[in-house]
Amino acid sequence: EEDSADPDEALDAEQAESERQIRDMLGAESLLTLARTRVAHAGLRWHYRCQHESLIAFSNHAMYAGTLRTIPATAGPAAPPVLRWVGVENGDYDQGVNRPEAERVVDLIDELLQRDAPPTIGVVTFNLKQRRAVFDAIDARFAADPAFAERYAAASERALDERPFVKNLEQVQGDERDVIVFSLGHAPVQRKRRGVATDEWYVPARFGPLGQRGGERRLNVAISRAKQECIVVASFHPAQLGVASSRHAGPRLFKHFLEYAHAMGAGRHQVAAHVLDLVRDTSGPAASTRDVEVAPGHIPVAAQIAEALERRHVPVEMHVGASDFRVPVAVLDPEDPTRFRLAILVDEGDAAQGTEADDLRAFDHFVHRPAVLRMRGWDVVHVSALTWL
Repeated sequence: EEDSADPDEALDAEQAESERQIRDMLGAESLLTLARTRVAHAGLRWHYRCQHESLIAFSNHAMYAGTLRTIPATAGPAAPPVLRWVGVENGDYDQGVNRPEAERVVDLIDELLQRDAPPTIGVVTFNLKQRRAVFDAIDARFAADPAFAERYAAASERALDERPFVKNLEQVQGDERDVIVFSLGHAPVQRKRRGVATDEWYVPARFGPLGQRGGERRLNVAISRAKQECIVVASFHPAQLGVASSRHAGPRLFKHFLEYAHAMGAGRHQVAAHVLDLVRDTSGPAASTRDVEVAPGHIPVAAQIAEALERRHVPVEMHVGASDFRVPVAVLDPEDPTRFRLAILVDEGDAAQGTEADDLRAFDHFVHRPAVLRMRGWDVVHVSALTWL
């Protein structure tokens, strides 16, 4: 006698699976989350928005395992930082609002609008009440300072995607401006033990959607909106932010971002580099590398060129950049030591030839990389090993 499955049981199993899939869809964080397991994935390779690598370096290492190729700027080591930290000493957080910090944000907006070429400006807050406080501070300055009112009104008459905005964290998807100003809102509170106040001050990790599942992606969107400059306005030091009890990655990455911004603003580049090492996401694909066999005693062509230039008292830096794409030899402008003038790209003579992949690498090396550097204001010279010889 042949065994046969009960059609009712099969129907029940099919219905249960269908209901499970529907529950998964309705419970998913976003359409992007659903798509990750259902469609082919192609990662980003190049980042173009941020005109200075320090504006995207944290996102690159924390979210993309350092695999994004970013374009080195002509700003040299002595140039003023484009990722700035502005501390507010008298910050006061009261039921979601920090008015002294909101007023400091308006001070910065006014300073930016008084530049010879005023940049486009966006303000990002971490809750709706602080967003309202910034609007209130703008309105108060508008009424009290006719010159500010005129400058702000002129900026508001620009094209829609160039006007100043004030948005909270969830609203900035798709926006970009020359300068992004963050208002963190929170200020330190006194820690209590058994109801008794202590001498310890800290900042609770209560940042709304940032502390929820997927908050790290909202953070990634927010901190990659600036094209030229990012200013973090804060009423606390990063060390005061308590994240030990956070269940999700968002608050921990946020604290690391604040540590990175604080270090960059103070010119402490080694500390900032250490933060990037801490947050680098190693779950994704590693940056592509090609092993090259080098003869004993061989000195790379880039090092030979740099040494020859330094003997002629030409100031240079080697391997300038914060990603897999770096300028092998960067020559500082003799008339302005805060910026680079010339990028020397080097062909060490170790590239294979003949395959389609090699042809793509050749296009990337000889066409695309010089083009994106020129787009950022570099002059570019390409030197092959044979030419150098």
